[in-house]
Amino acid sequence: MSQVVVYVDPLDGTREFVEGRLHNVQSLIGVCYKGKPIMGAIGLPFPTNEQSATEVVFGVVGKGIGKMMLTKKSGDDIVNCPFSELTQHHDGDPISISSGDSKLVVPIVNLAEKIFASRGVGISRQIAGATGNKLLLVTCGQTTLSLLHDKTNLWDTAAPTALLEAMGGRITDYFGEPLIYNSKEVRNALCVVASAPGAKREHEEIVKAMRGDGVALSILGRFGLKCEEGGDDDVDGNGSVVEQCVDITRDLDGYPLTNEYFAQKMGVADSATYTCPEKEAVRGLMSNGCRIHLQPSGDSAFYKRIVFEHLDHARAKMKTAPHKLVRDVKSYKVETSFLASKACTQVITKAGLKIPKCYDANLMPNDSNPIESKFSVLLEDFAPSDGWSQRWLLQSDAEAKATLTVLAKMHAFFWHGSSFWEDGDAAGELEEGVW
Repeated sequence: MSQVVVYVDPLDGTREFVEGRLHNVQSLIGVCYKGKPIMGAIGLPFPTNEQSATEVVFGVVGKGIGKMMLTKKSGDDIVNCPFSELTQHHDGDPISISSGDSKLVVPIVNLAEKIFASRGVGISRQIAGATGNKLLLVTCGQTTLSLLHDKTNLWDTAAPTALLEAMGGRITDYFGEPLIYNSKEVRNALCVVASAPGAKREHEEIVKAMRGDGVALSILGRFGLKCEEGGDDDVDGNGSVVEQCVDITRDLDGYPLTNEYFAQKMGVADSATYTCPEKEAVRGLMSNGCRIHLQPSGDSAFYKRIVFEHLDHARAKMKTAPHKLVRDVKSYKVETSFLASKACTQVITKAGLKIPKCYDANLMPNDSNPIESKFSVLLEDFAPSDGWSQRWLLQSDAEAKATLTVLAKMHAFFWHGSSFWEDGDAAGELEEGVW
């Protein structure tokens, strides 16, 4: 029970309640386990007409949603009622974008309309009040996307998130990462994007666009991200903002990494901002990585992040070949432990091997439930500007010889009886982390 948190909002839509727009007002109860909403209930306390009754919509992730209502026909009985208004989005359907009337979200709605205008389908805007109401409209498929500003809180989104995900919809921050449910911050400071069941493509398109939009990226300015026009690394030749992979530059809890973090770990004194251009990112089946540029120092590093439950390929493995995912967890544990070890530092400095220096490493393996495993590592940058390039396959006899030479030196350095084993601390660390 220590990992269960219940979020309650007895009156979602305070402004709407005061203004008499009671059909927007809801009561919300959301249950989270290990930082993820798993079930929720949305009370609709104000009937929309004389014939309707007070209703409660409820849902459990993985099970679906239902609805009950309080009738006045037989002594205020609670009865199940049909959920006839549920629909799913399909390619080619008109796209409806809902939001509030706040000026904060208007530029983002304009961006969404611009993205989908080339589809040749109808696009409409829908103004709706209260967070729970907006998200329930998405859950039911009555609107395709809902875009919310940064003034909502976890108690506004916990219950609707459970219902939306129970129906196969999706909810993230503006840049594609899940909302964070823990005690560090209760505000959804990176805003909210929700998409209806069947609208995965639309969701991915809008969050990708926001990773290249100056208004959206300005939210991350307080973390040190440089996103305004006029820089060298963040703009293209036409002066427009270049897409930043800000969904990758997160810690293992999902919070954006800061310029101070990079500067401190890399030992850079004169860093004020950073960029992380998407064009230099690597998005793989089992990991994501990106190059970090610090300004004005010009230093760079490479950040690699593995959060298995966020990777489609890892989730598929968990269902079809869980033993392979267990193997992958062990592999990343060995790799990250070695890069962060004294042994790796020694083989670089004493044997002269070209292995990237590890500035920071974080390991959160979960052997009992491997899909919950997480790893991150901040490494010295072997940048193309310094002559480095990556090969999927060796392309010449010279490259094969060079590779075998490095492997031989590495084996020799750690061979039984070598001087390395005289350092008891380094040897013990290596054996614990690798073997």
